[in-house]
Amino acid sequence: MKQKKLFYWHYFIVFCLLFNLVLSKSTQAQPNLNEGVGGTIGISLSLGSHQNSLGVVFKAYYFFEQVQFNFQTRWQYNVTTYGPPRLLPGIEVQTNYGLMFGWGKQTEVQAYAFLLPFGNQMKRLNALGYVFNVYHDKIKTSQTTGTIAFQANRFWLVTENDALGDMAVDKFRTGGVWIAYQVQNTMIALNTRFWTGNSGRTPVIENANYPAQYGYRDMSNAMYGRFSHGILTMQVLQALPYRQIIGAEVGLDAEIIRHFLQNKLIHDLYFVPSKWNPSKNPHVPMIDADGLPYTYQPNQRIKPSQGVLHLTLNPYLFY
Repeated sequence: MKQKKLFYWHYFIVFCLLFNLVLSKSTQAQPNLNEGVGGTIGISLSLGSHQNSLGVVFKAYYFFEQVQFNFQTRWQYNVTTYGPPRLLPGIEVQTNYGLMFGWGKQTEVQAYAFLLPFGNQMKRLNALGYVFNVYHDKIKTSQTTGTIAFQANRFWLVTENDALGDMAVDKFRTGGVWIAYQVQNTMIALNTRFWTGNSGRTPVIENANYPAQYGYRDMSNAMYGRFSHGILTMQVLQALPYRQIIGAEVGLDAEIIRHFLQNKLIHDLYFVPSKWNPSKNPHVPMIDADGLPYTYQPNQRIKPSQGVLHLTLNPYLFY
């Protein structure tokens, strides 16, 4: 209980400090375009096939010359969400601390219209940065992840991974990739994200009948090991007045998507010599129709695919 109180006080103090900074700076004249501060408060809403939630989000940023700090915190009530059974509604807190470096000439390409954890309000043509993400909930999937973001003019490449925030093992919000192109106040993106059970302390099995470079993890007894997502969607984000964002995405949730991108491409790393790959990550197997690891046994069937459709207000890109 004491740790929970300290957790909430931590976010409350950060919120108050940043809110005070935004108010104080916003009231000052800023003749120098190389310095700026701002923020917004809005409703966070998601309606759709996988995630249905309602909450509030606070966003703030400060930049000086070519360096920008971003802070966002989102408090939402999840009716349904990724992973565990949808009979576990509850509060989730997502907090993001971002640091971006911008270079190139200043431009009026309106990336600055989007207040994102990796946002570029510096109006620089290019940007590169890192975001530390903290997820806290009451269903034992609290964790940290990291995000690396790159912007080249109107093009964005963003990846989030649990290994960038917690050098442990694949668990829960294991990773995602976002590729976007901006046209004025609209972003059109390809979005993929994965969710698995906690693979920590699970046995690694090497079986000739299972096609993997370094074997696979037996998720049979893992926490939430019966649940996983491999989501691939087309997404549209639209910047609104007062720095609000609406969005929509449509796509597919299929084990074969996660298997190809997470296991075959990232874990096997066949295109990298084995001696250059010290991690040698085993697969996190697909889930079969009974919620068990799919190990290519006779009569096993992969979990059926599911359509993805979400309408959102002030969304976070992945989870």
